[in-house]
Amino acid sequence: MLYDLGIELLDIAPLRISTQSKADRGYGLAFQMEPKAVKATAPAICAAHKVDDIIGILIGDCQHQLIANQPLAESGNDPEGVHQMRVALRRMRTAFALLRRELGLPALQAFNDDARWLTKLLGAARDWDVFTCETLSEIAQYLPPGIANFEALREAAVPPRAIAYTALRESLGGKRYNRFLLSLRHWVDSRGWRSELETGSLPILLEPASVIAARVLTRLHGGALRRGQHFRQLSPPSRHQLRVSLKKLRYAAEFFHNLYVENPKAKPFLGSLAKLQDALGRHNDASMMYPLLCDLAKDSTSPELHRAIGAVVGWQARDHAEVEQTLRKHWRQFKSPPVFWDDLAR
Repeated sequence: MLYDLGIELLDIAPLRISTQSKADRGYGLAFQMEPKAVKATAPAICAAHKVDDIIGILIGDCQHQLIANQPLAESGNDPEGVHQMRVALRRMRTAFALLRRELGLPALQAFNDDARWLTKLLGAARDWDVFTCETLSEIAQYLPPGIANFEALREAAVPPRAIAYTALRESLGGKRYNRFLLSLRHWVDSRGWRSELETGSLPILLEPASVIAARVLTRLHGGALRRGQHFRQLSPPSRHQLRVSLKKLRYAAEFFHNLYVENPKAKPFLGSLAKLQDALGRHNDASMMYPLLCDLAKDSTSPELHRAIGAVVGWQARDHAEVEQTLRKHWRQFKSPPVFWDDLAR
């Protein structure tokens, strides 16, 4: 089979997978066209699909987004490339998790290990992108001129950001990443899950999309509510776990979007979910930036640079307190709207 040949060729020479044809690549080079970011869209899951169809649709959709954003991520010219690759991996790992919970499927554990490894590599580049392109720009916009030299801080971040991108490019051109892509695509196209299921479990593959959607969303919603109990007293690690649960719920809801797109209950629920997730993400930003600031402070004795680092720490402390005031409100709003997926199973 073609995938088997590709995997064997990886041991002989470099091999890369792309969503572009040779004609598309040639056209782009001839007219110096920059690659563009590809955002996630709702997978083409409809009421007529069964679980057997859904597995391939979900994983194939996530993999397409991952590969399509690779050229932009490798260029390093636009942070959106790395960001969208990370989104694709988070969606993919959510799909792996819900399918393993529903069906077992041992192969998904190995695929998830590779996805976790790649997520960590992308995360290093993404942290520096957020710091240089978002955090510093936002702070400089609100603080009076002369408070701190943020441009010097941005320049100090150039070498570690370059190191993170170099490691990422080497990995994207390496054997592990491309073997992961080929093996996963082979598993999807050959419907490898059928041979992993025990004979008595095969009927679940004929289950309608609406049934598995309602069951998955009910479980993930219940898990998020349990993690958010006594919200005011939650420790930072517990809030992080709640944030992870909310991400899984949101991605799962997006997976099955076409099943409930006309349901009037869906919009208010998803709106409150997005606001809570975004607030928790902003609340988490300071903890992600702090190690980067420590690295920059350790490598420099410049008073000007340390003054800028202090300004960033102070601003994030202020931002942390501001977000804290709204988090409980967003949590209450998330719990209020009625769920919409009960209608799917009817």
